Amino acid sequence: MMREMIESNRVRNSSGLGLLATLAVVGMLSGCRTPQEKKSLQELIDQQTPILKELASYQSERQRRAVNRFLKLGHKQGSEVAVWFLNDPAVTDNERVTVLLAWMLASWKDRRGTPFLLDSLESNDSGVWRVAEEALINYGPDDPLASRLGDVLEGSKNSDARLAAASVLSRMKTSRSVDLLGSHLKGKEEPLKEVRVNCLFGIEKSAPSRARLGYLVDSLTDPDIEIRELAWQVLQREDRFWNAVKPDQEPATLYHPASEPKDMAVSY
Repeated sequence: MMREMIESNRVRNSSGLGLLATLAVVGMLSGCRTPQEKKSLQELIDQQTPILKELASYQSERQRRAVNRFLKLGHKQGSEVAVWFLNDPAVTDNERVTVLLAWMLASWKDRRGTPFLLDSLESNDSGVWRVAEEALINYGPDDPLASRLGDVLEGSKNSDARLAAASVLSRMKTSRSVDLLGSHLKGKEEPLKEVRVNCLFGIEKSAPSRARLGYLVDSLTDPDIEIRELAWQVLQREDRFWNAVKPDQEPATLYHPASEPKDMAVSY
């Protein structure tokens, strides 16, 4: 239910659909790459430079062909060429090219793409920040990356960037990511409901812990009734929660999401 709420409220413009459609097709084929013959880095750069124009295209078919050609280089050669391009200001001046090059690094689990992907979260082009979000998910659980995403979640004035950061953190399911999501939700200062839902989703799906339970209880005082309802639905399935409150008391007499938000004193 939580994930459906998030997706139904996310804005998808045509450029976003084009970029993600390109990568969806490429993603199905990227595991079957045969590295090209050994060439010098400069030869590879010269060979791939014309592709940059295609990566910048708003036509998904042109982008798809360009990404496919780049991926054929294979991890070892392709990553070095991508990093070389990403260190060229003339290339990174185009955020669509930048995010696709960084996406390719992420597809190879090359962490040199993370700074560019984090920067791309701040883009006003939904295609760019959504590709960056999906690419960051490829890195999996990673505490240093989680901390960087936590900085975006707490410090960015861009609501899309905060939404994407919360989304990536919600999939990590580590104690570090749960603490970052829970702290942001507990602060009650996040104005966008979709961000708070993403935070709650990540907390719900994480492993049982004292901190997780505490963040769920804190969510009962969220200013939005839908957040309170979601948190209450999760808590009612938590044996540890009921053992900490009054086990003989009916849920409806203990708390109701539609009532005035109030703190619940629970020892757990």
